[in-house]
Amino acid sequence: MVPPKPASADRRCEHRHTYACEVEPLSAPPRRADGGDGESHCVVVNVSARGVCILTNCTVEAFAVVPCKFQFPCVPVHVPVLAQVRWIEPAAAEGEPVRVGLSFLA
Repeated sequence: MVPPKPASADRRCEHRHTYACEVEPLSAPPRRADGGDGESHCVVVNVSARGVCILTNCTVEAFAVVPCKFQFPCVPVHVPVLAQVRWIEPAAAEGEPVRVGLSFLA
């Protein structure tokens, strides 16, 4: 008998910690309907030892390797980190940010 697969939340190896900080945009933001440039926005939702969940309006592709720069409080410079997009949760409505799961690369 094969044991049942664990629920997706149960597969996490590390505990997630709620944390908010700015992230330098992963890519160019989507174009607005009027043809103008949109404003880039990326923010951390939660973090673990192995990855981070962000909200963003940037266009990303699953499994792409992306350079990130986190702006932590009390740190005068952005901290560069290389990460891989592991999952993308579509926006609930047009124009809202998407949730993106990033895995830190060593």
